[in-house]
Amino acid sequence: MKKQLVMIALCLVTLGSLGAQNPGFTWDLRLETKSNGTALDFNQTIAILGAEELADAPEDLISHAAQEDGLSLRMSSRANAYCYVIQYGQDRKVTILNDTQIKAGAEQVFSLSLSAASGTDTFYIIMSLNKEDKLDNYIKAYKRSPASRQSHSNVYYEVLAIQKADDPLGEPPQKFTISGGTARGAPGTAALDADAPSTGTARYSGRNHYVRSISVKH
Repeated sequence: MKKQLVMIALCLVTLGSLGAQNPGFTWDLRLETKSNGTALDFNQTIAILGAEELADAPEDLISHAAQEDGLSLRMSSRANAYCYVIQYGQDRKVTILNDTQIKAGAEQVFSLSLSAASGTDTFYIIMSLNKEDKLDNYIKAYKRSPASRQSHSNVYYEVLAIQKADDPLGEPPQKFTISGGTARGAPGTAALDADAPSTGTARYSGRNHYVRSISVKH
C-alpha cells in the first residue's frame, strides 16, 4: 500500500512538473474596419456590404458586416510565438500575410485585401510556441515558385492538416466572448478583471498552439 502511495505521489509530481513547463500562452485577436476601428464578430462570416446595404441591414447582421473600406487584423501575444497568417481566396490562391515569430507584447496589425473575384476569402491564423517546420518548408517553396498551383495547394492543405490536428472542431476555445464582457465558464468574472481585453477583442489562453479562421464574404 505504501509503495502504491509513493508511485501515485511521483506521478502527481511529474504531471505538475509538465504543467509548469508547458503552461501555454495568451494572445488577443481583433478584426476591425479600417475607417473607424469598429470591431466585427468574426465568429460568423463577415459580410462586406455597400453603404446602402449596410444602412438597411437587420440588427443581427450589423455586428458581422462591414463597408467596402477594408479590414484590419490586430493581434498581440504575451509570449514570443510563431505567427502564420495565410489567406485562401475564391480562385484557390494562397497569400502569405505573415510567417515570422512575433515578440511578446508587440502588437501586430495586418491589412486584409480581398481577392479580385467575388466569393469568400478565408484567413487562417496559426499561433504556436514552436515553429511549424513542414508548413515553413511549403511556404519557402511557395515563395520560390509563387506561380505554381502545386505550391499553393501544398500550403493550403498543410494549414488544414494543422487545423484538424489542433482541434477536431477547428477552433480553439476563447477565454472571453467577442464583446470582452464575460469569461466562458465563469459568467460575470471578466467584468471584474482589470486585464480583460477591450470590447470586440477575443482572448485565447491556456494552450501552446492555436488555429483560428476568419471568413469574409464579398
